[in-house]
Formats: sequence, C-alpha cells, structure tokens
Amino acid sequence: MIVFPRAMPRVGIINCRFEIERVDFLSPEAGGRLGGVTAGWPLWHMNLDLQNMAGEIGDEWSSWKDSLRGAQRRFLACNVTRSVPRHHKGGRPFTALPASWSQEIDAEDNQVLTLHDVLPGMVLSKRDMIGFEWDGFKRSLVRVVEGGVAGLDQDLTVTVEPPIPDMTPSDAQANLYRPTCLMRLVAEETEIMTEALGGYVPAGSRIGAVQDLVA
Repeated sequence: MIVFPRAMPRVGIINCRFEIERVDFLSPEAGGRLGGVTAGWPLWHMNLDLQNMAGEIGDEWSSWKDSLRGAQRRFLACNVTRSVPRHHKGGRPFTALPASWSQEIDAEDNQVLTLHDVLPGMVLSKRDMIGFEWDGFKRSLVRVVEGGVAGLDQDLTVTVEPPIPDMTPSDAQANLYRPTCLMRLVAEETEIMTEALGGYVPAGSRIGAVQDLVA
C-alpha cells in the first residue's frame, strides 16, 4: 500500500539544488534608504538532475512521479548532498535526535538555535540541515549559516536560515539524519525521459519541487 506523504527515491541522482526561495521586495524609505521585506514565508525549492539509469531505476522514478498526481500529493524531500552533518559524514558519531531544543533572536535579528543533550564534541558546519518533525508527518527545515561545536554541557548552538517557521511546536523532534520537509512537484520543472530501446533511461530526467508548510 502506498502511503502519503511518500518517501523520495534516492537512486540515480547526479545533482541536487536545494535552496531557499523568497519573494522579496525593496522598500524605499522617505529619506532615500532602501529596506527589504519578504512576502509570505521563505520556502525550500529543490531541483534534481538524474543520470543515465537502468530501466528498473527509471521505472521507480516514473511510477513515483505518477503516484503524486502532479502537485496534488505531498512527498518527503531531503537534501541528498547533506543528509548528515558534513563533519560526521565519514562515520564520526553524532546525535541524530537531540533530546530538546530552544531558540532565540539575537540583536541582529538572526535565528539562534540550541540543541540540547547532544554528544560532546559534535560539530554542525555551515550548510548542514536541521529538520523538525511533529504530528507524524508535519515537517519544517532550516540550514546552518554559522556553525558550532557541542561543549561538555552537551549544548550545541548555531545560527540558521530561514527562521524556524512559527507553526513548528516547541516539542517538535529535531532531526539531523536525513532531515526532510514536505514538498509538492512543480510540473513544468519535472520530466522523466523515455526508456530507450537498449533498456536504459538516458540522462536528462529532472525533478522540481517546492516546500509545502503545513501547520
């Protein structure tokens, strides 16, 4: 039985672009200075490029895409280039599920996140991903812009973007192992190439998707 939101296949990917999408406007002030404002909440936008694939792998992607019915159904998307913290990618141990977390806004309006009860010496580097999970399927996702190292007190403090969405409850589970967010396909950015007579799917397949924040 297929259950939604569906997991995303992880095979055949050659490139992954995973970036924050904002709708920003310049806001000139009376004195001539420029300010900036954002319309709505920043959302993650993902673009995947797929390589030459065996027919069976192409079938997996094609059937997955078909099951989503375009943008009608959600799936769980992960930045496959940063599925674990960079420092720990080689197998160095880290705490995948911190016991708790807290947040504050500093004097420069930056989002400062502290993870509690993690392994001393654990490292979060710039561009590492941190996910939050609650109510079974709901997700939010942030990225480290200023890293940190956990001390003997087992606290690790970093600065993240975008700010943690307001709908994320304080008891949401922080996750550092393959953190995901909910996404929907963008039809005009998604195409699976037709299988060739030789039994392989040529390079050129692509997946485009945008985050769906659910309160």
